[in-house]
Amino acid sequence: MEKKTIIPVTLVLLMKQNKVLLQRRCNTGFHDGLYSFPGGHIKLGETPINAAVREAGEETGVRLDLAYLELVHVMYLRDQDELIAFFFKTERMSGQPKIMESSKCSDLAWFDTSQLPKDTAPHIRQAMDCILQKKLYSEYEY
Repeated sequence: MEKKTIIPVTLVLLMKQNKVLLQRRCNTGFHDGLYSFPGGHIKLGETPINAAVREAGEETGVRLDLAYLELVHVMYLRDQDELIAFFFKTERMSGQPKIMESSKCSDLAWFDTSQLPKDTAPHIRQAMDCILQKKLYSEYEY
């Protein structure tokens, strides 16, 4: 049986009341023009939760405390690659979110968790639905 490499990624739901922060992706080659949660690849030797803190800082400028991050969903995702995505949620952050990587993000906005914009990446929409239903695991295939 052939072994496969699964790419680990982490995504962060930055929450404020019943709203979640989404960023519109651009120039990345993956779902450009669609909204997604801040996040990215987990580096070799890095834990998913530490990657969540790093990615939130790199992409939105906020500082997060590990103690206030909650794992709310895990998704096995298959497109041209196979990924395992860890979704963390927090309502506690230091600093105001802003676009830190304008070459990869064209918009940053708060949206009601039950009314994500039409141009939200499909796997992000599925993850949000699962999180609202407190479903810890799902799979998505493009």
